[in-house]
Amino acid sequence: MSVTLTDGQNAAVGFGMGVVEISAMQPMNYWKNARQQSLPLSCHPRLLYRGYVPSALNMSCTTMAQCAIAGKVKQWLTGGDIRALSPGEHLLAGVVGGVASAPLITSPLELLMTQQQRKGGHVVHHLRQLAGRNLMRGAIPTMGREGVWATAYLVLPSVLRPYLRHSFPHVFPSDTAAMVPTSLLAAGFACALTQPLDTIKTCMQGDVEQVQYRGFVDTIRKLFHESGVSRFYRGTAYRYGRMVGGVFLMDKVRMHLTRWMEEVSV
Repeated sequence: MSVTLTDGQNAAVGFGMGVVEISAMQPMNYWKNARQQSLPLSCHPRLLYRGYVPSALNMSCTTMAQCAIAGKVKQWLTGGDIRALSPGEHLLAGVVGGVASAPLITSPLELLMTQQQRKGGHVVHHLRQLAGRNLMRGAIPTMGREGVWATAYLVLPSVLRPYLRHSFPHVFPSDTAAMVPTSLLAAGFACALTQPLDTIKTCMQGDVEQVQYRGFVDTIRKLFHESGVSRFYRGTAYRYGRMVGGVFLMDKVRMHLTRWMEEVSV
């Protein structure tokens, strides 16, 4: 995030990014989760947006936290000086922001969302059902996934867009022109690395009673026994589609909100 914005401003930018992303891409999220758990697919709006409330809270609060933490790490790395960060510094900020947000925000809210998507019912009903259970179920794969994902949407666009514009100025004369290939590349990077972790997480959280999948290692073993490595990549097309749209939307929102906040702060 921007080193010129305050912690609160970076958090507000992240909140806006998360709300826009999940509102547009929730159907892809539903289809991805269904494929990972071997559930039937549906195009009914009521099913596609089942679990929207915890999903929206998850994306907005997680992105808010990741942006605030990444911004703080960047400020710490620069010592308060206004300068361009190296790719390594961008990478560190993104990874720390992603990993730190997962245990207390992302994992519990995704557990609630997955249960509602799988079983239906009201959010309050599932909160009661999950009371006393392990709300940290799936936290380990979520931490690994979020570390890479935060890097993909917070860091890679800032690195890839300038590179494309500098290397191919006639093809990409503006940031807007470079946003589509940037989204495709950043999403591909994140999806390829994190799809197995996301599948493990979804299966663990869908089976909160631990009837089929117990711990992290047990889930890996059973998924591999089902159909080998390909089992971990089930639902990849839907997740990649969501990531492409998500990176594009979040990068666009981040650019506009950051520019606006920098202008009103002058």
